[in-house]
Amino acid sequence: MVNNDFAVRCRGVVKRFGDVAAVNGFDLEVTTGQVLALLGPSGCGKTTALRVIAGLDVSDEGSIEVGGRLVAGPGVNLPPEKRRVGMVFQDFALFPHLDVAANVAFGLPRGDKKTRVAELLSLVRLDGLADRMPHELSGGQQQRVALARALAAEPDLILMDEPFSNLDPGIREEVRGEVRQLLRAVGITAIIVTHDQEEALSLAGEVAVMIDGRVLQTGTPAEVYGRPVSRLVGEFVGAANVLPGDSDGAQVECVLGRFKAMEQRGPVDVMFRAEALAISEDGGIPGEVVDVDYYGHDQMVAVKLHSGETLRVRLLARPGFEIGQRVGVTARGEPFVFPRS
Repeated sequence: MVNNDFAVRCRGVVKRFGDVAAVNGFDLEVTTGQVLALLGPSGCGKTTALRVIAGLDVSDEGSIEVGGRLVAGPGVNLPPEKRRVGMVFQDFALFPHLDVAANVAFGLPRGDKKTRVAELLSLVRLDGLADRMPHELSGGQQQRVALARALAAEPDLILMDEPFSNLDPGIREEVRGEVRQLLRAVGITAIIVTHDQEEALSLAGEVAVMIDGRVLQTGTPAEVYGRPVSRLVGEFVGAANVLPGDSDGAQVECVLGRFKAMEQRGPVDVMFRAEALAISEDGGIPGEVVDVDYYGHDQMVAVKLHSGETLRVRLLARPGFEIGQRVGVTARGEPFVFPRS
């Protein structure tokens, strides 16, 4: 039985390359109209999962539904052109010998392609550039051409593989905002693969964290960042400090003090976000500044405690701290507590 509320539903998907399972028990549900970021470290299987959903790679186990139709499963394997899925590749994959209009029109059925192409170029704000060649466009413009081409056949789903990684840092944030607004305006379901935590949290309405071939947590950006289900997820999504601790089921004790700790008992991992710690010149757990990364709007200060642990603390840019300076570290909130790894 299919569920039309979900644009995509993957259950127990496995894809092996020889003895290696790049995707291993992959489960994912994306509601219609949602923009989801598939976030994970390099080599975790994100791109393979995207290719399996698109039909570019054949899954070995499990089932995939797109737009309420079974496209892959026992005895079923629809080719990519019958899955109603649009794909935007990391390098955009534009045809260098075709102009913008011809690139967008590629794959459209016969008929009034000119009208459809004009509509799409207007949608992605490329009016007047139909006759340009790909090499005459900026990286951001090339990406919008690739997105227009993916939208041309009115797919049920758009897949984007690391779409911003080839853009210069100076325009990446701007293009990211444009793509977010465009996807919202069209109302299409999209899965965007990225290894960039900031990109995932700022771009998507939902984030799925993928590690070692499977999704470990799915939720809103605030849920995934603010309530990670495991130490693995917590450490990957945002800067984190992990300290050994002991819990009696009500409180946990670590080098920074005693804190609430519901449920967990015995040896635990106590995790503090970098911004959940503070530095002062008097008071707190004593330590010494050993490194400072200054970003202009804020700074990341590494402090080695006298007990031997090194903590990263995210602070506003002022006041400045110097390497070798003696400081104290305090916690500004409750930590995450997980069973000892």
